[in-house]
Amino acid sequence: MMIKDKNFIIKGVLRKVKTFTLVVLILTCVYWAILYFPSHLYFNTKHNLYHGDSSTRIYPSIKFDLKSSNSSNWHLSTHGFNALKIKDESKFVNYVRLPKEYYGPGKLSDLGEEYLVMVPISKVEDIVFLKNFYSDLNIKVICDLDDPREECDHHLPGNYKYGSLDKKTFDLFKYACENFKGYKMYAKMDFDAYLDKNYAYGVIKFMMDNSDKRIYYGNPYMDKKVKKVFMGGNFYAITSPLMADYCSCNIPTPMSVPEDEWYGNVLTDCTKELNDGKNHQIQYMYNDMKKILHKEYRSSGVHLRLGRGVYKSWFF
Repeated sequence: MMIKDKNFIIKGVLRKVKTFTLVVLILTCVYWAILYFPSHLYFNTKHNLYHGDSSTRIYPSIKFDLKSSNSSNWHLSTHGFNALKIKDESKFVNYVRLPKEYYGPGKLSDLGEEYLVMVPISKVEDIVFLKNFYSDLNIKVICDLDDPREECDHHLPGNYKYGSLDKKTFDLFKYACENFKGYKMYAKMDFDAYLDKNYAYGVIKFMMDNSDKRIYYGNPYMDKKVKKVFMGGNFYAITSPLMADYCSCNIPTPMSVPEDEWYGNVLTDCTKELNDGKNHQIQYMYNDMKKILHKEYRSSGVHLRLGRGVYKSWFF
């Protein structure tokens, strides 16, 4: 009888030890999980957190709570930035979009002059209108060599027609490499682009605060022949490391190719030339597609048309 009681006691003690060990193991796992996932990350059961398109979110169970940290600085760690990435199945790249939390409100004038928006303009486009409309945006109007208007901020070394816009883009960025140094973000905007200013504020601030990364922002397309992503020309932007890469490469003069496609291709080639592409991965950031429009804006009581087509219909 004594032996049975001893066995019973021993079994009871072993059960308690196992239970205690299991509890310690669970608590240890929870502890390390909290350390691994910072307080601004939490689980979310919804797929494709920000956009309900056909793209696949790289981290479908993680949401990055951007507003919980320092609201005056939107810088993300590599881990935090990667948590925003979505896979574009059709273009074979991963990308981010500006999180909805950063769609505004915001004043462009509060962003200062650490970014630059370059607007290459033709003689049939109105500089006075442009500067009034975007008086709160840090823009520089870049004119052709023979453009006599006093509102021009800078002149390129040549005169260009619609069929030589690739050469104009080449000269624009060559000029920028030589004359516009020290900005955190560089954008190229067409005269006929229409920006939602709250959204533009978010894009510019996000890119400036994350200018340690090689971000290429815009309306995405793919050159199917070479399988390279490029951004549509009404508005695209790059951060300073990508600009430094571009300026350090020996970029050949283009030979009658679509200018936006050419720029995206040479930017990709340039980054791959540097250190075999290992440390120069382009971080693609896609346009919202509704906040930056091209040539035309329609709304209640408003029909705004911009650009070369308006000039032709007015004078011819």
